[in-house]
Amino acid sequence: MPHDAIDDLKESIAKLGDLAKEYEGQVTDLEKRITTAVELAVKYGGIDGDHHKLWVIDQMVRHLTGCPRETRSARDHNGLSYEYVALGESEAYKRLMAVVPSWDPGIAP
Repeated sequence: MPHDAIDDLKESIAKLGDLAKEYEGQVTDLEKRITTAVELAVKYGGIDGDHHKLWVIDQMVRHLTGCPRETRSARDHNGLSYEYVALGESEAYKRLMAVVPSWDPGIAP
């Protein structure tokens, strides 16, 4: 995507965010899902690596299908535990995965 197009998209997202704040409480759940998915595309879509782009697409689909936020735990390379928030799987996401068995959720940047 040309640099100017990215800047235009970022500006549009910022305006959409301002509009959402102005009408807070009136924005539907679906509009919030769409806004979040587009924000992810803008924020992470330009990161190099197909595996990272697949992650962006997967996260967008998870937001659009209403996947719940989950607190998970893991260990870092030093063996220390930490918690993080990730998107789980909604019923709509599971149905989609059932018909797209080759789906690759990618790798977070």
